[in-house]
Amino acid sequence: MKKKFFCIAVAALCLSLAACAGSTQEEENTLLEYPGISWEATPEEVIQAMGFPEDRVQTETIDDGYNLGVENWDCFGQEAQRIVFHFAPDAAGRNWIQQIMIFYPEDVDMAAVQQAMVAEYGPGVGTYPTSHILRAEGTAGEGETYVAATEEVTGEDGHHYWLSPSVEEYCSPEALQAMDAANQPAEVQLTEEARSTYWSTHYPVLVACSSAGNRVWFDAAFLCYLRPYETG
Repeated sequence: MKKKFFCIAVAALCLSLAACAGSTQEEENTLLEYPGISWEATPEEVIQAMGFPEDRVQTETIDDGYNLGVENWDCFGQEAQRIVFHFAPDAAGRNWIQQIMIFYPEDVDMAAVQQAMVAEYGPGVGTYPTSHILRAEGTAGEGETYVAATEEVTGEDGHHYWLSPSVEEYCSPEALQAMDAANQPAEVQLTEEARSTYWSTHYPVLVACSSAGNRVWFDAAFLCYLRPYETG
């Protein structure tokens, strides 16, 4: 997921998630969880829920957390070469699932994979909008204005996407207003339209299926930004 911020807006917009009050959605699996796995699952819970044999579990420590994976595992009705759960720690050291990556062999039936995902998550989309914050032309110095510039993510041929509710839907209007009041620096003056556009084109979770790349990935990085503040 692309998150392009004008440098002065990075802290303001990411930290502003502090007022998010949690999901208002009532539909099942609107956060696009992998079947049987909660985004709040610990590594031990993932192993248990997936039924991974201990002798087949592979782990890898990397700069921003660690990976837990298993080779030759059935994922969405087809055998994947490898499924990897990437965990990243929060400030307290608690590890959360940030990404799930599934890699399939060249001869896999990716059409069947996509059909299984449609059955689980709905039809999905071929493209989706996202936005980033830019300083409005002709403004500078104290009181300068920022606007949201929107672009369409299309990906390469063979990409298909599923989107969770946007941040604007996921958080209540009251939470978003409190967020702006508490965290928006005076020098960053966002219009109401820009603020709404930005939050309505960012998603706590995004899932993609690449027929050309023979892979599926779940990106919950933005949900990880939200999580520490949902109850705060």
